[in-house]
Amino acid sequence: MKKIILTSLVTTALMTQASFAEYKLGSFGTISPSISAASQKYSKGEISNRNQPTASVGLDYNSPMGIYLSASANAENSDPTNGPDYSIEYCLTPGIKKTFDKMSIDLSYENCELGSHATGFFQAKLGFELNKVTNIAVNYYNESSGGRKGADGRSEIGKEAYEAQVSYNTGPATVTAGYLIFDKLLQTASIGVSKEVAGISFDLSYYNVQAETNRSYVSQSTQNNIGTDHIIFSAKKSF
Repeated sequence: MKKIILTSLVTTALMTQASFAEYKLGSFGTISPSISAASQKYSKGEISNRNQPTASVGLDYNSPMGIYLSASANAENSDPTNGPDYSIEYCLTPGIKKTFDKMSIDLSYENCELGSHATGFFQAKLGFELNKVTNIAVNYYNESSGGRKGADGRSEIGKEAYEAQVSYNTGPATVTAGYLIFDKLLQTASIGVSKEVAGISFDLSYYNVQAETNRSYVSQSTQNNIGTDHIIFSAKKSF
């Protein structure tokens, strides 16, 4: 039986309709600082931060031309018995987002540094407003910093990821369903509900993660660790 883990998704691509506070910089655009709290850290089907509670602080800049820059510092504790020592992950994401009628295009590059190791993802996202309450999105991710090797020591795994999402605003809350394929690593189906209460954005989601079964790519022990279910709760406050 798969283990049900209470965790949190702090930075995710879910399409919610929560409003964010902004500080205007005149004709230069706006900035939005934020803080997040989480019981555990989750991203693209995988849990990190040694399964411990995590926190994050962030700052988002948006220009009138659609250019933006997101920065965050996230708790990410290393295992002292394995590898280098670190406690914070720093991420910087420059990008540009344009809206054409009911379609949006978002192109960005996410770079995260963890100790001496850096990971980068080129990201392309398309959003479509079907009607006033229904949105769909398709996202593409390309790992650009060397990726990782499979269990056979030769195969490249986790290089590309594909994601599809649909969200529906019920009025009291927004329901989002999605499916993520991480090439030669895992597949994830999800469904969640999000709502803003007193200026705080809450999200509760269920994720079913299935690991790649080809042992040339993913070893049996890694399959056992990745393939599981997650109940994920997150809270975020923008100022």
